[in-house]
Amino acid sequence: MESLAKGQIKEGYSAMSQYSSLPSADMQVALEDILNQQPGILRRFGNRLGHQFLRSESAGDNLVRWTYLERFEKSAITWNFLGYRGKAGWMIAGVTWSGDLDQLFEAKQPAKN
Repeated sequence: MESLAKGQIKEGYSAMSQYSSLPSADMQVALEDILNQQPGILRRFGNRLGHQFLRSESAGDNLVRWTYLERFEKSAITWNFLGYRGKAGWMIAGVTWSGDLDQLFEAKQPAKN
């Protein structure tokens, strides 16, 4: 997971594939998609500055989401990794990334009078 957040896309997907519940063909499609989008991300956001682990959230005992921030000169993207504990143990059930940084903040409910 850290490899992806560091911008080491091929290495990250290779390491993650051994723990993924996704079929290898789906992993390959996802890898090609992100590799094709990397030049546009770098043009828009500038050079990479690093990454930061933001949080781990669980929904029960068998589902967890780890969120990382990949930092660039002009903005950042988030990486979300979904972990699921099945019969064979923990596995990666999904990976998403987004430039929508608003998603990192919980919507606050207005104060009740």
